[in-house]
Amino acid sequence: ADAAAFDYPKNVDAILSTYALILIPESGQVVANACGALKPGGRFAVLDMAWPPYFPLWFRYVLFFLKSYGVDKAVLERRSWETVQAAMAEQLTDISLKKYWFQFFYLCCGQMA
Repeated sequence: ADAAAFDYPKNVDAILSTYALILIPESGQVVANACGALKPGGRFAVLDMAWPPYFPLWFRYVLFFLKSYGVDKAVLERRSWETVQAAMAEQLTDISLKKYWFQFFYLCCGQMA
């Protein structure tokens, strides 16, 4: 299914996305649609991959396991983690962002006002 066109049920309590949005070119639209489905006080959490700003992209060859997950140069250049985090910050309140394992992973959570 096309995640950007997914028809969420209305007034949901919470949405959890794990290791998916990095692969979706329209990740900002997915976040917007998901936020639109949350009821007031509803929570949205995203656990996903990112690329640390201090590593050049050629370093991805050292991390051989990334390709098996579909994370190639084009995916990294799209920088969807920035889009996701910005879209969540725009639509939600009480945003929390934590980065893990040298900033290769992040957890971003927020609440619908």
